[in-house]
Amino acid sequence: ATAMLVLFAARTRVGDEAIARIGTTLYWFIVALVASVWVGVVLFPDLAIEPLINQAAPVPWDVRGVYPQLAANAVGALGVLLTIWSLARADRRWRSRDAMRPAIAYLLAAVGFVTLLAAQHRTGYIALVAGVGVLLALRSRRTLLVGVLLGAVVWMLYVTPSTIREAAPFLLRGQTTEEARGLTSRVEWWEA
Repeated sequence: ATAMLVLFAARTRVGDEAIARIGTTLYWFIVALVASVWVGVVLFPDLAIEPLINQAAPVPWDVRGVYPQLAANAVGALGVLLTIWSLARADRRWRSRDAMRPAIAYLLAAVGFVTLLAAQHRTGYIALVAGVGVLLALRSRRTLLVGVLLGAVVWMLYVTPSTIREAAPFLLRGQTTEEARGLTSRVEWWEA
């Protein structure tokens, strides 16, 4: 609510330019947070690279923020935000206030994607797919969106069974299938 009031007050006082300025500031703040995560990985790997409790996971670690302290899920969420927002800002006509040179935007999107993978944020994987779908739909790239959706359907029908078996250890991160269905005991907590 506070953020909405600040945006409303800024727009009322300054106009539409205020929204673009606030958006740009928030975007570069996310870039700085992701950069701080990777600086922590380089300077303090024993603090930033956290071993998972269950060592049965194929990748038995995840990345966390050191300064500021960020949980792996927060790092993954920042990776998703950076990826989608960078893709949205990539524009050939980069001279406008909200746009960026495509090369820089795609590089930052790649950094965001690698950050998501390093944090192993499972909800972030779904958010990334949904966000890219929304981005394609908003950009009126109907042909590309339809192609991606058809590709996803074909993939799910023909490739998914073997892919799920191979990807399951990575997605479960060492958990059992029952633990994953219960959302790592979150369902029981919400019911209580």
